[in-house]
Amino acid sequence: MSPFGETFRNYIRMYPALVNCTTVINFSEWPHEALIDVAHYFLAKFNFELEHKEIIHRTLANLCAFIHLSSKTLAIRMKDELRREIYITPTNYLQFVRNYSRLFEGEKAKIQHEYNRLQMGIIKVAETREKVAEISLELEKKKVLVAQLQRECEDFLGKIVEQKNSASERERQVQAFGVRIGEEEIRCQTIAAAAHEELTEVEPLLIKANEALEQLTKRDIGEVKAYVHPPSQVEKVMKALMILKGKEDTWEEAKKDLANVDFIKTLIKFPKDDITDRTLRRMQPFINDMELVPEKLKTVSSAASALCTWIRAIESYARVYRIVQPKKERYHKALFELNEKQNLLEQSKNELLNIQNKIEKLRLDYELKIKEKDTLQRNADETAMFLDRATKLLDGVAEKRTIWDMTSNKLKENLDNLLGNSLLACAFLSYMGPFLSNYRDEIIHQIWEKELMRNGIHFKTDFNFANFMTTPSVIREWNIQGLPHDNFSTENAILATRTLSYPLFIDPQSQATKWIRQMEKSNGLKIIDLQIGDYMKIIEECIKLGRPCLCQNIHDDIPQTLNPILIKSIKKHSDTNSNLILQLGDREIDYNPSFRFYLSTRLSNPRYKPEIYSKVNIINFAIKEQGLEEQLLGIVVRKEKPDLENSKDNCIVNIANKHKEKEILEEEFLRLLSETEGSLLENVKVFQALDLSKQSQKDIDETLKINEDLEIKIDLMRENYRLVAQRAAVLFFVLQDLTSIDPMYQYSLDAYIQLFILSIEKSPRSLKLNERIEKLNDYHTYAVYKYGCRGLFERHKLLFSFHICTKLMDAENRIIHEEYQFFIRANTLTIDRETQFSNPFPTWLNETRWDQMSELIRLPDYRFLRDSFDQFPKDWKEWYATILIRTQKTAMYETLFQLTTSFITN
Repeated sequence: MSPFGETFRNYIRMYPALVNCTTVINFSEWPHEALIDVAHYFLAKFNFELEHKEIIHRTLANLCAFIHLSSKTLAIRMKDELRREIYITPTNYLQFVRNYSRLFEGEKAKIQHEYNRLQMGIIKVAETREKVAEISLELEKKKVLVAQLQRECEDFLGKIVEQKNSASERERQVQAFGVRIGEEEIRCQTIAAAAHEELTEVEPLLIKANEALEQLTKRDIGEVKAYVHPPSQVEKVMKALMILKGKEDTWEEAKKDLANVDFIKTLIKFPKDDITDRTLRRMQPFINDMELVPEKLKTVSSAASALCTWIRAIESYARVYRIVQPKKERYHKALFELNEKQNLLEQSKNELLNIQNKIEKLRLDYELKIKEKDTLQRNADETAMFLDRATKLLDGVAEKRTIWDMTSNKLKENLDNLLGNSLLACAFLSYMGPFLSNYRDEIIHQIWEKELMRNGIHFKTDFNFANFMTTPSVIREWNIQGLPHDNFSTENAILATRTLSYPLFIDPQSQATKWIRQMEKSNGLKIIDLQIGDYMKIIEECIKLGRPCLCQNIHDDIPQTLNPILIKSIKKHSDTNSNLILQLGDREIDYNPSFRFYLSTRLSNPRYKPEIYSKVNIINFAIKEQGLEEQLLGIVVRKEKPDLENSKDNCIVNIANKHKEKEILEEEFLRLLSETEGSLLENVKVFQALDLSKQSQKDIDETLKINEDLEIKIDLMRENYRLVAQRAAVLFFVLQDLTSIDPMYQYSLDAYIQLFILSIEKSPRSLKLNERIEKLNDYHTYAVYKYGCRGLFERHKLLFSFHICTKLMDAENRIIHEEYQFFIRANTLTIDRETQFSNPFPTWLNETRWDQMSELIRLPDYRFLRDSFDQFPKDWKEWYATILIRTQKTAMYETLFQLTTSFITN
């Protein structure tokens, strides 16, 4: 049981036997050695994958103990200075050492994943660059080969043209030769036709004669041969026959011839074409003899008549043949020459065909070369297009590559500093929630960082908790959702979202609750108050469904019913390994890991017991002057220039959205690169993603440039009202300072904002901006004075007026801070006796006054006073002894008045 508060005393008072019948054991603070051992126990379970692991574990354990103890020291100091009670419990320490390894591992995995992905992208780009170099060489070789094939094709084409020209000339000659041969063939046919026609006229006679011969019988021939003294007509016929046969024209020779068995056959086969001209002349008398007519000879001898018919037919034929013979000879000669020429023509045609075959072969070879060249050219063109795309890809990622290299180096540096950065961040998460920003900055940068450096633990020299734990895009999103634009609020938001314990906001101005409401609105946030009767049912529903829940208006204590939720009494279901359950009293309910629980109090300085500090992470969300100034600036600009402030809001949203789109594009492109197997050049999606990324990036950059330029212009215009916001923020904190006089002096920020809006609406207007700002500041200052005095005791009103004046002077840099602190705390100063100057007037200046004077002399602007003690000793004594002389213009007064600062003279 905790001895703090009234609970333990009430138990003792109600049950006295607890003291009489039990032994009360008081556990004091954990000693330094115990803190080290506990830290070493938990750290030893975790492998940091570092050299000298045991030494690192021991060093980290010492640092954990140091951080815990220094946080306790800072809590004590804050209590002395601000009267705020903060408890640093062993539970904080256990969460700190347990969470450290988890945070380190998580951040290491995240950094390693991001680094590996970037390195994969860089490697892929490097591989692509090498591939592009190979493709470039390959393309050059293909170009050379294409050029060679082009030359070969041109050579082939030249040969084809040459052969075609030769073939054309040869074909022209053959055609002309063929025409001439055709003409000669026609001439031959004409000669043959004429000869044939003439011969045809006598052929019937020959046929008739042959028919007559065939009708002769051996008896007829024997009858003629039997003549010893044949008739004269018969003898003449036989003589004519003998002449025709080229024999002696005697009857005896005739009889011999007639005795030939084949006499008729010899006549039928008589070579009628061989009859000579002499024979024809010798035959002429017989032909002219009118007695030798076949019709007349029939009466003498039928055989003689038949022979006469045959002789006359042969003679007629021979006479015609003598005329036709030259023609036939010319025909045969022409036919012979025609045959030779036709042979020559055929030979020429064969030669032409050979040439044409050669041309066809050349054409086919040319087409093959052309096809090969075209294929290679097409391949080269495709390679060139491929290379062009690859070059565009490399050009497209060149800028990204630079960013990736810078980011990789930054990630590597973060990885090197992760041990120290994680320790600082985890310490911040565990201890810094209740502290104000100046205490946070002091302990981190002046105490913890120096101790880490002394122990050789690397960390980022300009370590920033917000930058380490989150990203600018998340912070922008929080700002849009209502989080004030100051680093203190950002740190608090990170504490609220990354802490292991549920956060309890000290939120007197409701800044945290407004932000939580907006941030968790889309997740089905449930808002409860402990005053409502069924708040536990709402919480149980949220736990089961994994919805966020905000519990408002927590006082100095938290109901015991919330303890199982706050300490996360969660275990796995006995039946399954996947479902979780929460032990809520004597009941078990399903627990959804998505459940988030927020608590808030409106008390500005609540008095929570140590056990509450052990269960929740208390976060001081009291607004800072910088954050309030930005809010008030937005209010005054919205009232004075509503369009301007609306444009500012739109710019903020647009810039945040575009930055988010930019990050998504970059993430998607890196994911695609890391998931691509093989060469990037073979993945069409990479080119499509790059084109989309470039176009989208261009659009986003243009939109960002427009909005950022517009935001700069808007901010410049808004800055005109900065003095109003500064004055209003200072006045609000003047009201807040009154709580140090009396706790009942409480002022709501919402009420103050309404007062500020009322001042804007009712203050005098002016067309000149400077006059308008001056009148608005004067009006609001007086309105705050009246508003504050309305609730003050009379004795506090003068102090209130003085505080307003000094704060406004301080805001305008008209007060030297050291002088003001001396003025306020002169009676409570701690004197360093070893370095104090000796009292020059011990007889009349007492020790207390000299202590105050000696501390004043230490201030840079008042060191001249020490010399004035020697220069004006009498005047100092008179000035100290007589109050009236302080208004007289003595030499000392004139000298001191010229040397003092405006704070004293005013």
